[in-house]
Amino acid sequence: MTTPTERNLRDDEIISQHARSSPYDVSVCGTLDDLDLRAQCPLDNGRHFTRPSGTTLQAPAGVLEHWLPLELIHLILVKLDIPSLTTFRRVNRRAMALVNSLHQYQVLITHTPNMIRAILSVNATSFSLRTLCATLARSPPNCESCGCLAGYLYLITCHRLCRLCISRKHIYRPVKLGDPALITVAAADDPRLKKIPQVLTVPGKYLFSPAQPLQERTPVLDRRAVLEIFFDGNEERLQELESLGTGGVAISQNWWKFALARMMLSHVALVSAPVSLDFAGEGKAEWAMYCKSCMAYRRKKFLKHCKEAGISVTIFEQAESLTSRPRDWNLGIYWAQTRIEECLTPELNALVNTVQTDPAYRRHEESVLPVYNGATGELLKDLPAPHAIRLKRRAWLNLIRTGLDVRYSKKLTSVTLSPDSAKVTAHFTDATTSTGTLLIGADGAHSITRSFLFQSDPSSAALQHHPISSFATLTTLFPATARAVRSLHRQFYITLDPSGMFNFISLHDCESEDPGEWVWMLVLSWKPKEGEETGKLAEDSGLLLERVRELTGELVYPFDKVYRDIKPGTKTWYSSSLGYWPTKEWDSRGGRVSLAGDAAHVQTFHRGQGLGNAIADVAELQTHIRAMQAHTQEELAKAVGKYEREVWKRGRDVVMQNLQNTVEVHDWETVLQSSLVREGLQRDRELE
Repeated sequence: MTTPTERNLRDDEIISQHARSSPYDVSVCGTLDDLDLRAQCPLDNGRHFTRPSGTTLQAPAGVLEHWLPLELIHLILVKLDIPSLTTFRRVNRRAMALVNSLHQYQVLITHTPNMIRAILSVNATSFSLRTLCATLARSPPNCESCGCLAGYLYLITCHRLCRLCISRKHIYRPVKLGDPALITVAAADDPRLKKIPQVLTVPGKYLFSPAQPLQERTPVLDRRAVLEIFFDGNEERLQELESLGTGGVAISQNWWKFALARMMLSHVALVSAPVSLDFAGEGKAEWAMYCKSCMAYRRKKFLKHCKEAGISVTIFEQAESLTSRPRDWNLGIYWAQTRIEECLTPELNALVNTVQTDPAYRRHEESVLPVYNGATGELLKDLPAPHAIRLKRRAWLNLIRTGLDVRYSKKLTSVTLSPDSAKVTAHFTDATTSTGTLLIGADGAHSITRSFLFQSDPSSAALQHHPISSFATLTTLFPATARAVRSLHRQFYITLDPSGMFNFISLHDCESEDPGEWVWMLVLSWKPKEGEETGKLAEDSGLLLERVRELTGELVYPFDKVYRDIKPGTKTWYSSSLGYWPTKEWDSRGGRVSLAGDAAHVQTFHRGQGLGNAIADVAELQTHIRAMQAHTQEELAKAVGKYEREVWKRGRDVVMQNLQNTVEVHDWETVLQSSLVREGLQRDRELE
């Protein structure tokens, strides 16, 4: 039997494993809490001696004290905003004593000093001490917008908000006083501007985005009030004007930076708030707790949530760092959008657009991937690609690692199992090990984990190869070529031609306003000629580029020009064959070792199905693990077994279908009957 103290210690241990102090585990600040407000806005409370408010001091607080009793003075003081109350408190010791005698003020100073610092730092004057206390004391402490538990206070209007609404809803995205949208409808001295709730920004870098940090204190105004006063509530009109730069010139290629900067403004007025603050009693405060993997909870519910999930995860990455690999590329999500929402927290889902190859692009139902005849320029077909997006790999990985324990320079060498059939140990090249209850091998096409699972028959784990050569690079193009390519499609296109070549061109980075600085990903594949010196092509990048230009020389403009624009010395990649592994059933050793991603279904790339299937793996696995009735090895084995049965069927089907599609797109006689042309980028119907 455990004592209450022992139970509390056990609860604290569980919470420490799963909780974090704020929803973002990053080095730059997400809210005002993450700035060093203690240094920037020190409070003097408790540092000065003041006599009780009922005693007489030589210097009175003002003329009102001669005519009004203390109770009425208190009623006046609680109607002041915090900056004004602080200014009055600095008048003299008598004023300090009067303010300190306010019970509400003492509760706030005792339990929420950082909130007071934040209010003073941004000069939030649109609400009084009474309004602030009423907001904090209100039960339940739910978000003004969505009704979820809200652990944050929006300092422009003194409303409780959850992090998801802050990230997603435009109405909580304030408007800068000097914003072109506001300049269009109001003069700088317009008296109506002074009536709008507003705060001053605190310099710093907010969010984990490429947006530039705020360098100066700038007034930002409540968006709802701006809409009502200047735009008759027309949000579309305001957004239209916001998309214009200074002088009414449309922001083009750098639009996404402006969008991120505006999104960042939502966080400059955001500070943590207790979900319970007792002003009537002892003034106890309770703060929201944030799961590493999902959302905000009160302590009791959070403890229950931790015990229900109870899953501690560590990711071991063989690369030395996120950027250590010389090659970056981009990836497409075509049919897995709903499944990705199952895998990410709401906060991260809201930021997926920021890691697109074109962050200003917004997915939509009518999206297509055009396929051209490279030899004639004829449009063969617009492949339906509803809601398709393309993500930069490095930026995507940086986003999804948020809140996770990722350990780098951990290349797997072997796997061992404990004699009691309960544990599995991973061994790494640096002589370290890690032991757990489940090892998921997501270690790519040449998976060590897969080799372990098929160690009794190594040939069953080996890659198979199809004789198709491929070339890839990331490169800039001459400005005229870049504009011509993007005029065909904003994001990507494919060319096929009678010679049997497959050519995929995708925008990778359009941060610059100069088209000559846009980065493109080029992927070319072909059936090698008999006697083609593949070994020399792999070793000599100059010879490889000559071969690629020879292959594409008969294409029409601009399809041919993109390869002629590749500058000497540009990093290129070449493979003389394409690997694939038709998924086979494996023995998970009692639910202790399994596979996901390319390790589970290595496939050729010509239909862009790799990332979608990897996302489906994660969604399936977490669904079955969350459904476990208890945290036992037997329940885990059942959950892993359910996941694997789905992956085995889906994996083998998708690998073989993509291989058949690869064969067909490199043969002009069959290309129009290929899965790519017939079915596009959607998930295969028989797998749905």
